[in-house]
Amino acid sequence: MKEGRYSIMDRWLIFTLIILIPFQVGAQQEEAIARLMALPSRNIGKAEVSLCEFPSICLPMDFNQARFQAHAIGLIPDNPERVESVTLYYTSYHEAESFSQPELNRKRLQEFGRHYPKLLASQSVKWNFRAQTGAKDDETAKTYFHGFAVVLKEKKRVELKPSDEKKALVTMSKATITKDTVVGLDLRIKCRKKWSGYYLPISKSKRAQGIRYSKASIWGRKRERIEQCDTVVRDRIVHKTVIDTKHPIWNYRDSTVETILNRHPEWNKMLVACDVTGSMSPYYSSLIFWLKLYGPKRDISAFSFFNDGNSKPDSEKVPGKTGGILLSPGNNPDAAVQSLMRCVKLGNGGDLKENNIEALLEGLEKYPDSKDLVLISDGMVPVRDMVLLDKIKRPVKVIICSPNSRFHPHYMEIARRTGGSIHTIEDELDFGMMLNEGETLDFSSVRYIVSKGRLVPIKYF
Repeated sequence: MKEGRYSIMDRWLIFTLIILIPFQVGAQQEEAIARLMALPSRNIGKAEVSLCEFPSICLPMDFNQARFQAHAIGLIPDNPERVESVTLYYTSYHEAESFSQPELNRKRLQEFGRHYPKLLASQSVKWNFRAQTGAKDDETAKTYFHGFAVVLKEKKRVELKPSDEKKALVTMSKATITKDTVVGLDLRIKCRKKWSGYYLPISKSKRAQGIRYSKASIWGRKRERIEQCDTVVRDRIVHKTVIDTKHPIWNYRDSTVETILNRHPEWNKMLVACDVTGSMSPYYSSLIFWLKLYGPKRDISAFSFFNDGNSKPDSEKVPGKTGGILLSPGNNPDAAVQSLMRCVKLGNGGDLKENNIEALLEGLEKYPDSKDLVLISDGMVPVRDMVLLDKIKRPVKVIICSPNSRFHPHYMEIARRTGGSIHTIEDELDFGMMLNEGETLDFSSVRYIVSKGRLVPIKYF
């Protein structure tokens, strides 16, 4: 017999599900926590000061507490496909004999699972545990970071050996460029089977578990053969009206720079400062392509190419005096290409930070009549000389070169504080209007808030 809309049996089933589902979810979380608690922890003296700086995202907790600070809740996406790794940081110091660090870690994992259940349960996310051993008393321990550091998954750059990068760059600099030109590397992959040095188990289940043996034994185990592939690289110029995406040519240049420059024909008397350190090779290659094709038609005052100090040791790189800057007038694209290539040759990489502001200031000093300041920079690295930013009294148009949707907050600050703009290949944001304290904005998968005069990320989508 039915009562109203649902039968007694239906209601009993719904009631049972309401009761059982939380227990099932709780059991799954406890199983995940038990799995994570079994992982080894590595001792470190103290977490680096830069732990919570880009590209890491920190979910902090107070010393000896298992609750997130308010801003950590909902900060990151609860999506295992978006997260690369999670690391729990804690201090090994304790005063009371009855204190149990494993129990506190368990409670912290429970708190993490309460707000990010999918991440806790996922086995695709890499987990790490770090015990900080440097603190010897409560007051010192309170100054250490406690909580979780999260690294989001991002697209990886295509990286080549320096010799292959140089090969493509030289080829491009000498080429006659047309709109249909593909300048790149012909990547041909040769593969062969090679003995790994180990033997396979007879049992298929053991093979599936990854078990391998160093001896063939009386059972006559078969050798494990793995595929070893080598890439044969050849630089090529191809002129094609229609480009086949499956063609073995890898288009060496990334189109970000030329796309954004062509999107803004109104920019004139441009002072273009361009990072030409190693990570930027696909992007300054794009600038070479653009210069050869469109440079003579655009109003360019000058170029300021920078490599962060030539071969100067990192310990000697002082903001404003790092060097590694080559200036070139904008009315001769071929000369600009040669200056760019010379600046590339003089640099040898080094630490991540770059001298972007110094390059702009040096360009302005020699070419004061420049109007539109354009900064072409690696969006994934910090700016070495942000302390000099207030010396720039005109808007900076920041072109973000990055394979990812996220980029270092320094570039938002450069655009905001100069009243300039920020540009990615897909989107752009003009800071012509001043943002007030407490106001928020969304850009490139991140929500920011103005806090104490700075833009602070408060949510990653």
